[in-house]
Amino acid sequence: RFAEKDGILYIHTCHQIYKRDDGLNHQTNMYIELTIPYMKIVRTNYHVGGAGYVSHSFNQFILLDGDDIVRLDHGDAYPRAVRISRFSGDGSNCETADVLKICGKTGENATGVALGGFEVSGTSYLVAGDSVVQEKSVYNADGKRNIFITATDKTRFTEAEGTTFRWITSYKDSDSITVSNPLLTKINNNSFILMWEETDTKYKSVLRYVYLDGSGAPASEIFRADYPMSDCQPVVSDGKLIWYVTENSAPKFYSISLTGAPSYEKGDVDMSGQVGNSDLIMVARHVVHILTLTGEQFTLGDMDGDGEIGNKDIISLARKIVGLN
Repeated sequence: RFAEKDGILYIHTCHQIYKRDDGLNHQTNMYIELTIPYMKIVRTNYHVGGAGYVSHSFNQFILLDGDDIVRLDHGDAYPRAVRISRFSGDGSNCETADVLKICGKTGENATGVALGGFEVSGTSYLVAGDSVVQEKSVYNADGKRNIFITATDKTRFTEAEGTTFRWITSYKDSDSITVSNPLLTKINNNSFILMWEETDTKYKSVLRYVYLDGSGAPASEIFRADYPMSDCQPVVSDGKLIWYVTENSAPKFYSISLTGAPSYEKGDVDMSGQVGNSDLIMVARHVVHILTLTGEQFTLGDMDGDGEIGNKDIISLARKIVGLN
């Protein structure tokens, strides 16, 4: 991955290393810094055990925060953790924070973790991914994964208490839902959107997304949209979150409005600003297949948030209209 500032290109990637005494070609992260006008390398770091070293680094992210270069790695050995490395000044001063320690044996490739996003807010560094429960007593690298977000306070970077870990989803092993690797997109310094797909046993997928504040805390309910998702990093433009998927060998674009999405009350399916009989009629018509609710309207009509609209949602909405909920 890349970052750029003042004519300098910063590259954070990985490489295979020469065969070691154990007969294996291991892998480590690799950093390259070069001038854009002449493509001249001015700094590299690819040595085993160097500053910011992570082995084996399965995924790498990089961002710039003022004059600081901040890197993210997913390691399975040294360390066996999701690690943020922050370089200040000329890059010689390196601080590290392990925001998610991974169970299992050192160097065991299966970690039960995948990283999907890395962003910076006004106060914190945010990391998004999916993981199994990382507790020794229940750890299973092949177990049920859920979406997580970590927020590392810039002013308490090296402190263990400086990082807050939050589960965004909470599916159990017995649940039929599988989550995809999430994507994290910055709206502004104190607002972010996290999106992922959920797939059931019939391979039916739906898009889920939630707004986060600068500390990584959810700032809305989890919304649903009947859109496909790809590994394309979404961008923010003209008040919309925009991304594309490939369909019939051509790009197809999708977008979510970033204005007003969290503002409608649950049950306000017609988005009129109040919950009433017209909303109940729309939900009932959806249940009997006269009307199909999609996107934001589906989310508003799904009263219990279980990903389906049925009779219990009709009852819940009716109780809300008459003041019983």
